[in-house]
Amino acid sequence: MAMITFWEVLERCGKGQRMQESDYDALLYKSVSKLIEKYDIKFDPEQIVPDDDSLADRAYEAAVELFEQVGFYCLDTKRVVRFIRSEIEERVALAPDTYTWGEGKDRGVTCNRKVEDLRDPSFVASGLGVPVPQDMFVKVCQAIAGVPLADAFCGVSLQDTFRGIPIRA
Repeated sequence: MAMITFWEVLERCGKGQRMQESDYDALLYKSVSKLIEKYDIKFDPEQIVPDDDSLADRAYEAAVELFEQVGFYCLDTKRVVRFIRSEIEERVALAPDTYTWGEGKDRGVTCNRKVEDLRDPSFVASGLGVPVPQDMFVKVCQAIAGVPLADAFCGVSLQDTFRGIPIRA
């Protein structure tokens, strides 16, 4: 099977199953509830960061199964975008170990951390997915970029148009 591309994902945004957002939310809730039970996933408030390898494995399997079952919801097209397990596993396997952001004094590296990894997690300040009008875009991005504890920042999404061109999925 050929590797799924960015363009294929965009195409699926326009061709996936039509669904109202509230129906997708209900499907997501129902699916998560079943998987929590199936994989015996429990939160222990006494151990905020669990160190149970078995729990980590079960949570991962539940996450893959959830994504295979419900995919993601494209708000712009009101469609569900789904992937088969082999597509999900392929993308996870191809995920880079590190990702470099910026350059010079602004350079940062985000690392793919493993269970029980001793490295600190990266903090990426982001408004990604937050729709912002074009006239506010630069100011909002500057505010996010100014978060002093962030290792990197990711901008926001334009709300309606860019240079007069309507934005869609």
